[in-house]
Amino acid sequence: MRVRLWALALLVPCRATTRRAGEGPVPHQVQDPSQGVRTELSSAIVRITRDFTGRGPTHSRTVIDREAVFVLLFDSLTRGEQVLVEHGEQEQVLELRRTFQSTMRGSYTAAIERILRREVTSFLSANSVEPDVASEIFLLGRTLPAEADPATAAAGPG
Repeated sequence: MRVRLWALALLVPCRATTRRAGEGPVPHQVQDPSQGVRTELSSAIVRITRDFTGRGPTHSRTVIDREAVFVLLFDSLTRGEQVLVEHGEQEQVLELRRTFQSTMRGSYTAAIERILRREVTSFLSANSVEPDVASEIFLLGRTLPAEADPATAAAGPG
């Protein structure tokens, strides 16, 4: 079986990093054909998370497979959630995060479908507070027709 190099590149993770002032330059990363798509997916999911929760993750990593997209979000808890975790209220924070994920489902799905032009058939989400990481998993279905505009289904909060 012959493997094409561009297909292997789809499995290489991409890390989109948000730098805060004074943290120095973003480390150099090797470019590959799918990096732009992975960066666009990471940026969209980070932006949606920030719009809904008031604070976005400081970095993310996206992996695209033939049948799925995996997005890891790091350091996304709000200051209030961090205080609750410090006081032993992890379950309340995780329940709140499950509610956010349920609320963001439409916007997340619309972004993935718009960028990849593929139907999202299932969305799975999980969170951890120690360490502060979330995983967003999108199972992909058929290719969407060019005239379909999934972005109109969920434009954001409010």
